[in-house]
Amino acid sequence: MSVSISTEQAVQEIESALRKAHLEAFEKFLKQYTEKEDSTSIIITQEKYGTIMKYLDNSMPNPDPNERFHYKKQQFNIQLTENGPKLYRQFKRRKQELNLPVAVQENFFDILYDLHSVQRGHVGIYKMEQQIYLRFYGIPRIVLINFIKFCPICNLKQVQVIQPRIKAIRSSDFISRIQIDLIDMRHKPCTRFGRIYSWISHGQGLVEQSNGTVERMLTAMMAQFNTNDWVSLLPKIMFNLNTQHSSSTNHMPYEIVFNCKPNLGNEKKFVETSYENDKEVENEIIVEQVVQPVVEQVAQPVVEQVVEPVEPTTKTRKLVSLNQEKAAKKMEEKHNKKRNKRTLEFDVGDKVRVLIPRIDRGGSDLPRLPGFISRKSGEFYEIVTEFGILNDCLRAGDLEMYHGPLNFDYKSIKSRLPLRKAAMLVNKRSKDLKEIEISCECNGMCSNNRCKCFKAEMKCNSHCHSKSCSGSCENKEN
Repeated sequence: MSVSISTEQAVQEIESALRKAHLEAFEKFLKQYTEKEDSTSIIITQEKYGTIMKYLDNSMPNPDPNERFHYKKQQFNIQLTENGPKLYRQFKRRKQELNLPVAVQENFFDILYDLHSVQRGHVGIYKMEQQIYLRFYGIPRIVLINFIKFCPICNLKQVQVIQPRIKAIRSSDFISRIQIDLIDMRHKPCTRFGRIYSWISHGQGLVEQSNGTVERMLTAMMAQFNTNDWVSLLPKIMFNLNTQHSSSTNHMPYEIVFNCKPNLGNEKKFVETSYENDKEVENEIIVEQVVQPVVEQVAQPVVEQVVEPVEPTTKTRKLVSLNQEKAAKKMEEKHNKKRNKRTLEFDVGDKVRVLIPRIDRGGSDLPRLPGFISRKSGEFYEIVTEFGILNDCLRAGDLEMYHGPLNFDYKSIKSRLPLRKAAMLVNKRSKDLKEIEISCECNGMCSNNRCKCFKAEMKCNSHCHSKSCSGSCENKEN
C-alpha cells in the first residue's frame, strides 16, 4: 500500500513540476506579448471583463453612452449559468452563428492546459484551434501556438523541423582534403570485384555527387556496350571525369593537377618536356622522326646534370580557389533562403532536447531527450542528461531549445553512455530495441543458432529474409 502511495506522490510531483515550468514560460510570453503596442485587442483582461459586465447590466456608475453602444454593437451579452451570470459574445464564423463564453487573459493557461494536456492528450495546433473555437471566444491563435510551444511534453515529441544554416566545407590548398567513397556493386559482381573504391579532392569539385555520377555513367556505358564487365569500363570513366569541366572550379581536374589541358581528339600530340631558364617547356615530337633504325654507337661517358626541381605554377590553382569560394558563397545563399533555415547557436548551461534517431526508439517512444549543454567545441556540443553524458557530441541541427524542468545538477554527472541507452532509459524500456526487434536474413530453414530469431527463441516475422526464401523457413507461425 505504501509503495503505491509513494508512486502516486512521485507522479504528482513530476506533473506539478511540468505544469509549473509550463506556466512560467507561458506567462512570460503573454506578458511580453500584451505589452506590445501592436498587440491584438481581442484579448480581454479581468478588469475589462468586469467593465463590460457593468455596462451591460446597467450597474456602471457614470456610464459612457459611447462605450455602452460599442459593447452592444460588438454583440456582447450576459448569460445565466450554473456558476452565475457570465459574459458571452455572439458572432458569425464560417456561415455559422455562435454565442460563446468570453475567456479572460488571467484564465488562458488553465483553459488551455485542461483542454490540451488533460482532455485531448497533447494534440497539435490545428486540432486545438478547432476545439477552442467551439468552446471559447477571445484566445488568439498566436497565444495557442506559444502555449503548445512551451509545453514540456510536446517539446519532447516534436520532430526536427528547423534546420541550421549550412556552412560550406572549404579547402585551404590542393589535395588538402580528400573524400573516399565505396560504391557497392555486389548486386552485379565482376570477376572477384564487388565494390568500386573512389577518392576525390575537394579542390576538384564534384564532391557531393561523385558516387551518383559514377553510377550513372557506368549504367549508361554498360547499356551502350551491352556488357556486364564494369571493371574494364572504369579507366574510361575515370578519364572522362578528370577531363570534364567543373562548374564550381571553372577548370578540368586534369588542368588543376598537371597545369595544362589534356590532349583530346584530333589535337592529340606527343611532346617532350625540357627546362629552359628554370621554366618548363614542351616540345612537339613528330611521329615520323621518332622511329629510326638502331645504329650501334660507342658508349660515351655520361655527365649527370643536376636539374633543380621547378615548382609548378600556382596561377591556375589560385584561380580555382577563387572560383570555389564564389561557388561556396552562392550555394550558401541559395540554400539558406529556403524556409526553416536559421542560425542555431547555444551556450553552456542551456536546456536543449536531443533528436533520437528513429532506429533507437519505438513507435510510442518520445523522439526527444532533454539535457543540458556542458561543453562547446566549435560546431559541436556535449550533452548531459539525467542518466549520464552522451558519448558523441552533436551539432546544432540535432538540437532544439527545451522549456521544461530538469531537476539535476549537470556539473556533478561524470558517467558516460550512448544515446541509444539514454533513449531506452528515458522511455522506461527494460530492453534495448536491438534485443526486442530481432529479424534474420537467412536463406535456409532457420533451424539452428546461425539464425538470429532461432537463437533468441523467437519466431521469424514478416521482416525476416526475402519472400523468395520464406517458403523454406521452418521457424515461423503456422
